[in-house]
Amino acid sequence: DSSTSRGLGDVYKRQIYSIICVLIWLIVGTVGATVAAQYASFIDFVGGLAIFILGLQAMYESIANK
Repeated sequence: DSSTSRGLGDVYKRQIYSIICVLIWLIVGTVGATVAAQYASFIDFVGGLAIFILGLQAMYESIANK
């Protein structure tokens, strides 16, 4: 096999990058959950409004296609 193997330094760098990515993911997830909790009632309202609008659209399309 003519390919060169990776040195231990490359392996350690990949492990460090992986750990950094996991830590960033945890921080973003924690901050995102905190922000989402603060705006939970607004998020509920927007979700309900979206469902209502999609229901109106479905009713309109069923009436229009008769």
